[in-house]
Amino acid sequence: MARLFVEKTSVLITCGSKTLTCKIGEDCCQILDISNIGSKCINRTGNCDADTEATSATEVHIVAADISSCEKYICLCTSDKLLSLWETDNLSIISNRTSVRVASKVRFVPSVQAIILADKSGHVYSFSVEKPNEDGKFLLGHQSLLLDILVSPDEKYIITCDRDEKIRVTRYPNTYNIQSYCLGHREFITGLSLLPSDKTVLVSSSGDGTIRLWDYGNGIQLHVIDCKDSVCANSDTVEDNKTGNGDSVLPIRHITCCSGDTTTSFVCACVSKFQGCLVYQIRGDSNYITSDLMQVLKLQTEPWDISLTSQRELWVLGPLRGESLCIFVWDCNVRQFVACGGTSVMAQVNNRWDLFQSIAPTKLLSVLYKRKFDNIQSQERKKQRLASSVASSCSDIPTK
Repeated sequence: MARLFVEKTSVLITCGSKTLTCKIGEDCCQILDISNIGSKCINRTGNCDADTEATSATEVHIVAADISSCEKYICLCTSDKLLSLWETDNLSIISNRTSVRVASKVRFVPSVQAIILADKSGHVYSFSVEKPNEDGKFLLGHQSLLLDILVSPDEKYIITCDRDEKIRVTRYPNTYNIQSYCLGHREFITGLSLLPSDKTVLVSSSGDGTIRLWDYGNGIQLHVIDCKDSVCANSDTVEDNKTGNGDSVLPIRHITCCSGDTTTSFVCACVSKFQGCLVYQIRGDSNYITSDLMQVLKLQTEPWDISLTSQRELWVLGPLRGESLCIFVWDCNVRQFVACGGTSVMAQVNNRWDLFQSIAPTKLLSVLYKRKFDNIQSQERKKQRLASSVASSCSDIPTK
C-alpha cells in the first residue's frame, strides 16, 4: 500500500521500499530506496525520467512515515524495525535507530523536538530529534495493536487508538497520567485527526463505518456520522465487505481534515472497496456540532490514500496508471471539490508508474475484525459430542 503526506510545500509518498519526495511548484523530485539505506542510495531526477535503481535481496519495506511540520525532516519506519531520520532537502540520512517492535504509526510532535512511535505490540516510544543517536524512551502501552497516534498542538496530550475500540488520551510528557477515554466505537479505530476549526475536538474513524467527534479532554462523544447511509446505493460495496462472521460492514480506511472557515471544517473519508471519497462539512464547536454530506466524489479506483491541505485541496493517490496522483480543489460556487489541472507534482508522480505497479492490495482491515462466538451453540455442540462419545463407549461393551 502506498501512503501520501502533504505539507505546505512538500510532498512525501511511500510505496514498498521506495520513497518519493517533491517540492510543490518545482520540477524536481528525489527517490530513495530504503533497501539500500546502508549505501544511502538516492536517485535524483530533474524530470522524473525512469532510472535504474538498485534492488535488495531482502524484502524490506516502509511501514510508517511522517514529514515534520517545519518540512525540514522526514522519518521512515521499516519492516526490519529500523527508524531512520532524514533531511528533506537532499535526503541525507541523519540517524538510524532500532525500535523494539515493528512500527504501526509514527508522528513528529508539533515542535519537532521528538518522534513518537507506536508499535504493533501496543507500546509507544519517544525518539529525540535533537539527539538523533539517543535510544527511544518508553511512554505508554495498550494491551492491543495500536493503529494511530496524535499529539495535541500544545503537546500536553498523546492520543492513541487501538484494535479494541478504545481511544486513550494520555498526558504528555508525564504519561503515567491518563486524562480520559473516548469510548463508543464498536470496532477497531482506523484513524485520528483534530478538527481544524476547533482543535479541542477529535475526529475518529472506525471499522464500524462511523466517524465520531469527541471532546477528547473530557472523553465526551459530541457527534456521530454513519457513512453507510452515504454509500448504501452501492450494493456491491456492501456485499463485498464481509467480516469473519459474515456481517456486511463498511470500514473507513482513512480520514483527513482541513479548515473551511473559522466555524466550519471539511472531513473526507475513504471507505473500503468504495471507488470514491465522502466529503462532509462540519459546523460548530465542542458545544454543538452538525454535519452535512457535501459530495460523494466518484473515482475510477479505490484510493490508496488521501490528504486535505490548508489550501482546501484534496490530494488522492490511487492504483491508476498515468493518473496515480489527482488533485481536487474546493469550488465555492458549486460547493464541491473539482478536478485541478495538471501540476508539476502530478506530472512527476504520474510519470513514475514503475514505483507503484508492484504494490499488492492490503488485507489489513479484514483481519482486524474479531470473530464472535455463540456460547449457546458451542455448548450444544459440546453436549452432542459427549452424547456421541458415551453412545460409542456403550456400544463397545460386550453383551452376555
